[in-house]
Amino acid sequence: MKYIIGLLFILLTTPSHASSGTKISNIKCKGGWIRAGTSKLEVISYCGQPKYEDVISGADMIKSEKLLYTIKRKDYIIWLHAGEIKEMEMLLKRNQ
Repeated sequence: MKYIIGLLFILLTTPSHASSGTKISNIKCKGGWIRAGTSKLEVISYCGQPKYEDVISGADMIKSEKLLYTIKRKDYIIWLHAGEIKEMEMLLKRNQ
């Protein structure tokens, strides 16, 4: 199951920053609002563990990551750099 979610995540977000999403400025989670500058620790505290996460580049404290969350039946990608949110987008549902 985790493999399928990971594969879906890669297909929806490749190449980097060229997805079918809409950039957003904040997201309301159960624990509070997250926005640019929010730390990864706060994101996990407010929104729980991500459905999937991927390290894009770097290592240790200076890495770029993307997290996939489903909140209120909507999918979001949160882009982190050095442990803080840099950008967020809501993935658009494709017609089937």
